Amino acid sequence: MKRNILHIALTAALLPFFTGCTDNFEKYNTEPYVPYTLPVPVLFGQLITTGINVQQNDNQMIDQMVGGPYGGYLTMSTSWGGSNFNTYNQTDGWNQIPFNTPFEKFYPNYYKIAEATQKKGHFFAMAQILRVNTMSRVALCYGPIPYSKVSKGESQSPYDSEAELYISMLQDLTSAIAVLKDYISATSLRPLSESDVVYNGDYSKWIRFANSLKLRLAMRIVNANPNLACKAAEEAVNDDGGLIDNASYNAMVPVGAEPNPFWLVANSWGEIRANATLTSYMNGYKDPRMAAYFTAATVEADGTDTYVGLRSGVKGMTTAMGSKFSKPAYGQKDDMPMFLSSETAFLRAEGALRGWKMGGEAKDFYEQGIALSFAERKVNGAEAYVADKTSTPKSYVSPIEAAKMSYSIKTKITIAWDEKANFDTNLERIITQKWIANFPLGLEAWADYRRTGYPEIFPVVDNLSNGVISTERQQRRLPFPLKEKQGNSENVAAAVNMLGGPDTGATDLWWAKKK
Repeated sequence: MKRNILHIALTAALLPFFTGCTDNFEKYNTEPYVPYTLPVPVLFGQLITTGINVQQNDNQMIDQMVGGPYGGYLTMSTSWGGSNFNTYNQTDGWNQIPFNTPFEKFYPNYYKIAEATQKKGHFFAMAQILRVNTMSRVALCYGPIPYSKVSKGESQSPYDSEAELYISMLQDLTSAIAVLKDYISATSLRPLSESDVVYNGDYSKWIRFANSLKLRLAMRIVNANPNLACKAAEEAVNDDGGLIDNASYNAMVPVGAEPNPFWLVANSWGEIRANATLTSYMNGYKDPRMAAYFTAATVEADGTDTYVGLRSGVKGMTTAMGSKFSKPAYGQKDDMPMFLSSETAFLRAEGALRGWKMGGEAKDFYEQGIALSFAERKVNGAEAYVADKTSTPKSYVSPIEAAKMSYSIKTKITIAWDEKANFDTNLERIITQKWIANFPLGLEAWADYRRTGYPEIFPVVDNLSNGVISTERQQRRLPFPLKEKQGNSENVAAAVNMLGGPDTGATDLWWAKKK
């Protein structure tokens, strides 16, 4: 990492922004009726798109190469010379990208807003929400990260422990929600209408997003800090600002002038394919959403499957070998999901299963989550699907190198809710359907897998970590970037101590308690 990534040459970047803007910023940030002129597209556009990586290279290196295989959604159909995330032996040049890119692309505009607003008002509240969204993704990859102690102009920032980090992120969401509520109670103006590509400047929808994100983060820490998790989750659900609880509130990010990165990498570059884990589950369940997720394969694993995924972590994989497998069915200009209503329903289902006050029963939220997912994908058949008591995930028979790449799946989890089932069985049921519904949000899937052990993500075929990472337990985190260790060595050493284990991909994060 560059030694200055946390200030990103802000001295130069701030000059054009503050010229002519600073004098009146405080007034129109806190007084909604005062006319104003603010270059918000320059400030907020990148804050939003960095939260899901619309840019093709960033998306490939983070969401596809890390989230894709580790979350069981996608796999790389090339081995890039033999060192990559798929086989647990990525170079440090790749390993640092999920850390460097968010810091480099998010913080310049964030600090412009923070300084100009003196960390007050609705603009800063929006920046807080977007910061939590982006930095929570970095944290689920690495663990401790610089957050509460990061400041403009500091190239060597201390790291927050994960326990501190999640407290700070939840507090930031709570305070931001309160500020936005105050704003919309005073005016119907939408000052970000021209720059907010997700909700057209509708702060009431961003409040729903923030509450839903709060629920997501609360659930992530349930095994590490159950009391805080319950408190934060119940606050989010019972807040009168609401949640993303139907498709009209879904956080969808248009790709703009860019091509959809999943379409591009699958079709133009030929470097990603469906992961055999997801297609095996969906084939076993006869899932009608399959055609909305993937293209038909031109090879057949057992003579009956139309959709065939590829195993992850194959040494020597080439695009020619993977060319006939199913690929993501995204169109060139399709929007990208950042948060879906189906996820909210499944989070509430898990909370209700745990006895939390979620406003309903686990069974109802579970079935609602499935119905919402079918509607989100414009697919019929949710009622029959949710009533299926017999279908189970299907073992995988590989059409290439079958002896090496086939996999006999162990789980027998069915779809239909079973009130008589024990906690773990119904938790697996919830997480499995949440995982299917949340495609292609692989980082979230990876987080749930490490937190719960579900779904049964197929292990890599070739583990090239030299014994560092367990094939069975799989990659647990990304090591801190080498350049950060070199340029911020004292603080990184403290962060390693916070891990409670070595700085390797085998060390569990604070909240990832499932063994």
